[in-house]
Amino acid sequence: MATLGGSAITASQRRRRGMAGIARVFGLVAVLAPALSSQDGMVLLGVATVGMVWATTQVAEHRLVRGVFTVELASAALVGLVCAVTCTLATESGPGILGVLAIPPVTAAILRGAQAGMFALAAGIGVFVTGTCLADAMTLTLASTTFTWLLTGLGFGLIGAALHSTLLGSDQLAAHRSAQSLIHQLASVSDRLGSPLEPEVLGTDLLNRLSASLGAADLPARGLMLQAPTDGTLVWVAGASAGTGSHLAAEAVVSGRPAIGGHTFALPLTSDGRVVAVVSGHLSPTVDRIALGERLQRLGSGLEDQSVVLETALLFTRFRNTATVAERRRLAREIHDGVAQDLASVGYLLDAINGHPDPLEQAQLLEQLRGFLGEVLADLRRALVELRTDTGPGQSVGAALEDLARNVEKLTGITFHVRLHEEGTRLRPEVEAELLRIGQEAITNAVRHSEASTIWITCRVAAPYAEVTVSDNGRGLGEARADSHGLQIMRERARLIGAELALTARPGGGVVLKARVPAALVTNDLDPDLGSQSGKVPA
Repeated sequence: MATLGGSAITASQRRRRGMAGIARVFGLVAVLAPALSSQDGMVLLGVATVGMVWATTQVAEHRLVRGVFTVELASAALVGLVCAVTCTLATESGPGILGVLAIPPVTAAILRGAQAGMFALAAGIGVFVTGTCLADAMTLTLASTTFTWLLTGLGFGLIGAALHSTLLGSDQLAAHRSAQSLIHQLASVSDRLGSPLEPEVLGTDLLNRLSASLGAADLPARGLMLQAPTDGTLVWVAGASAGTGSHLAAEAVVSGRPAIGGHTFALPLTSDGRVVAVVSGHLSPTVDRIALGERLQRLGSGLEDQSVVLETALLFTRFRNTATVAERRRLAREIHDGVAQDLASVGYLLDAINGHPDPLEQAQLLEQLRGFLGEVLADLRRALVELRTDTGPGQSVGAALEDLARNVEKLTGITFHVRLHEEGTRLRPEVEAELLRIGQEAITNAVRHSEASTIWITCRVAAPYAEVTVSDNGRGLGEARADSHGLQIMRERARLIGAELALTARPGGGVVLKARVPAALVTNDLDPDLGSQSGKVPA
């Protein structure tokens, strides 16, 4: 649905706006009967005007994502004004329209909660009372009726607030929808930025600009360093790699004002009142110290535009780092399981060579070391192939696994047989990515630990269903090593996409690893006989 404000309206918002519309209709019906019985044209005109105001409000709320609260306040004020004009011109039957003053509190509370309802009530009643008093139309009877509808509006507002909480709580995906909207906005905004979001580059430019400003203001400085407060500590961003005055920088962050100690200074940089970063450095001993803090503060204010850009880069970097933590953890485990263990074995071989002075034994050990280093190099190349492999607009999960198998076959000499059956639409990107990583991990484990000569790969996709199977003719299932995290990594990835992961022995020797998504899918046609597969990986 096309909306104003750059986001989509959620299901919960649609339900609340629908309830607000129903409340307005009932409000009009409630006041229309006494207006018709009075046969007063001015009262009927007032009711019709309120109906037009509410119809316009409903249309505006239907199209807006943001600014709904402002529309509600304006609508309540207009309703109060209409009531004031009606009661002024029709003194006898005019109070019959005052029931509409109880409707804005309930609609605002349904849409935005109790506080919004109270503001709408104050806006409607306030404009009505002010208008009638200015027109000298406020009588004791009218004041008594107004007080009655004030209490009614207060009660209706509380009911609306309860409905708001109920409708909001029924949207279990509200937080996810909000996060989804923000991520979409981040992706589109980052594409439109005119400069890269690299804190070090932006920080260096900021320091250069500040250095020039300090020189122009007869405040020559050296050793400028830019730091950013993160989780209670100051993290280096740009400039000098080491410097004094850390306590001054911390003081400047807390106070939000320049801190000076001897010839060292710390200048906080702010964005919308928040301290984004702090610049510290050393001033020349000849600097005039009169009003030094105020002079530095003025220079810092001139950098607020760059501070906004720097804060954007710091936030983007933090978001990017958070998003890659899981992948870094996976790589750390793979390095620990693979290269780190292999290098440790290289150390043992070197100790053995050093402990055997016999040239013949040393030659044999050196030849063994050469072969072992070749295996380590092959593992590194294979890891680089895995890092470069990914799905994309032009490559499905099956095609990516086929490319990986072809590259690993060239590196290891192991024979791969791949069977692909992908039909219809593609899987969701995150599902394809996790299935690919599970397949990569299974291939890596088979190559490293199974001593297999042949590996079979089957990939079947009929979205939303998919299955990836990796089978080998190696040593089969053995006792799990305490330092091996491969299976745990695959299980974590399977849980992320709701997949079922099964590891079984292969008839005739070896292991079969099967990942199926969704996990509840049980069909025989996705369970082929792996032993009869054919079709060598194309060169």
